[in-house]
Amino acid sequence: MNSPLISVIMCSFNTSEDFLTQAVKSILNQTFSNFELIVIDDGSSFFPRLEDFDDSRIRVIHNDRNKGISFSRNLGLSLARGKYIAIMDSDDIAEPDRLQYEFDFLESEPKCVACGTWFRQFGEKNNVCMRVIDDSSLYKARLLFGNAPTLLDPSSMIRKSVIFENQIQYDETLKSGMDYLMWVRLTEIGEIHNVKSVLMNYRTHSGQITKQGYKYQDLSTISYQFKKIGITLNDKQKKMLLEPLNSKNYTLKEYRTFLDTILVSNENLNYFKQDSLKKAVEYQWHKKILHSKNVIYLLKGFFTIKKYKKSIIKSFLRHFGLFKSLDRIADGAN
Repeated sequence: MNSPLISVIMCSFNTSEDFLTQAVKSILNQTFSNFELIVIDDGSSFFPRLEDFDDSRIRVIHNDRNKGISFSRNLGLSLARGKYIAIMDSDDIAEPDRLQYEFDFLESEPKCVACGTWFRQFGEKNNVCMRVIDDSSLYKARLLFGNAPTLLDPSSMIRKSVIFENQIQYDETLKSGMDYLMWVRLTEIGEIHNVKSVLMNYRTHSGQITKQGYKYQDLSTISYQFKKIGITLNDKQKKMLLEPLNSKNYTLKEYRTFLDTILVSNENLNYFKQDSLKKAVEYQWHKKILHSKNVIYLLKGFFTIKKYKKSIIKSFLRHFGLFKSLDRIADGAN
């Protein structure tokens, strides 16, 4: 049997039969047909008979016990035979042309090591998420501050050769955010882009892993990136990165000074493209201000940071719809 061009990895742990069936059908009904679907049952108490689909492209693997999503995805990576690896969650629904779009994109962009797609959220949230980052250097810079909003992992397709040649995999020590370091390492190797088409329907519900404590587990990956620009994070800087603006931990002026230090340090070592890092820093600056609910704290900052008064005002004005997006503010839009 000839090797498939794409290996789709889908991991399931007690996913409802209805959700899993919808996810599997959405892959089997793809317009691109040369793929294998590796479904890994991670020790579920009940798992539906996928053999009933009667499709030779399905490979079902059963873990003897629940070993976690990272272990299961890494197992899928080791079993994959395709040129490309597509990640798919067991409760999502792919658009029929998802695999074709991503395959064509990676075939036409040899410098690109992986791509994701725009997606539609449904379930508890109903909206279209157009991940606007199509500049790979900006994507890399945004990852300095966390793993979102950058690329939706279950919408991704990755070159298998890059994964194995560089020994990249999911972090099995984490229960969530396990793909963060993987994406950071991939940006060090080549370009990453988002395909500008809604190709994934991302189901939102209360049991999702991404909702469970997505915070301090990212610190090791964040610290890894900061060391690349010559900064070893101290306790206060860690709080600045991981916690909302709070006068008990640090002042707004201290936070702004820290952000400026990041730019100076990178300018010397050039790990990030400086223009992209500046955009990422400004995005983070405005995001922190917008999410702060301590008005008195912000007013104190307004009167102590002369240089950034205008940016604080812009962030407040966004609440009244005068700026369409946070990205416009960070890019200096008037």
